[in-house]
Amino acid sequence: MPSASPKFPTELSADLLDYGYTLLRLCLLLREEQGDTELAINGFERSAEAIEAVIRRGDPTDPERGFHTVVAACAYHLGHFSARSYCLLPFGVDLNLAPSEYALSCLLRRSLDDLSAYCREWLQSEVNSDGAVAARLADSNDDTDVETALDNAITSGLLRALSIFDLSLTTGSETGVEETIRLLQECEDMALNFNMVTAWWICKLAKNLLADLWTYSLHRQLPPEINGDGAEAWPELRELFIARLRTKKRVSEIELWPSQITAAKRTSDVDDDLVVSLPTSAGKTRIAELCILRALAARQRIVYVTPLRALSAQVERDLREAFRPLFLRCTALPELWARTWTPLETETLLSRPLRNSTLH
Repeated sequence: MPSASPKFPTELSADLLDYGYTLLRLCLLLREEQGDTELAINGFERSAEAIEAVIRRGDPTDPERGFHTVVAACAYHLGHFSARSYCLLPFGVDLNLAPSEYALSCLLRRSLDDLSAYCREWLQSEVNSDGAVAARLADSNDDTDVETALDNAITSGLLRALSIFDLSLTTGSETGVEETIRLLQECEDMALNFNMVTAWWICKLAKNLLADLWTYSLHRQLPPEINGDGAEAWPELRELFIARLRTKKRVSEIELWPSQITAAKRTSDVDDDLVVSLPTSAGKTRIAELCILRALAARQRIVYVTPLRALSAQVERDLREAFRPLFLRCTALPELWARTWTPLETETLLSRPLRNSTLH
């Protein structure tokens, strides 16, 4: 700050956190009552910015810093800023997270393999079993042990819910998602009854986050059945395509972004002409993949045209990765780069008999 500027008050961090959490709670209530309204979405962004300011410029030794980071990441995600949410949770940085906070951070980072392994290890550990917790309580008269047991119970419920949700993302089970939300509601109610504030926030945010993710998931956004050509082949191709995105090694891709929703709904109609204009990294490639998927179901041939040779190599590599698990082949036509083609020659080229189920 300039030398003549007034100094920040010592309680500024506390004021920002009070503002951020109060606004976040109001937005959660509004979302649960009215859904994703513009007012709620804007409020999530503002609350996340207030909490993030304390994370980045507040006391770096604050033991609650990791908890605030996860909360801010959830708020950004509910405000449809998943990239900002992702950036708040870098890999390899120790944030001193509780088990439930760490599991939620894996979901926010789309590290679903890590999430599955962590939940399985924690739930199968003898130390966290009901019998071990009961034995510790029987040997102690300390109230802190009772609180620890309650926290253990809430953590177990939340990790079970996340495990069921992860399975639902693989299978597309609506029933599994409903069971997930029910378990999280029980955990939220339990935390509220015993005045466990941190656990209440995590359960409340997890419940809303998972409901939001399922709403925008590929299972919900891509129709399970279509009409017209390719109706018989579509369900299997759709299932394989979603499974391939879920099992990506570094970052699983399980949902569509808001910028993709409208266009994605039109990709199921093979006769619909679609022109998409979006900024870089806003999701055009995914829309193109959905158009290709629909055309392949109808056993049509696809030509993907790019203006640069380097870009063509990248697109070819991406399409091979996307469609090879679907037993489809992608090949480049390098001779097209050699010279300029007239409209008549282009029409003749595209009308040549090409192998079915092949991207060109």
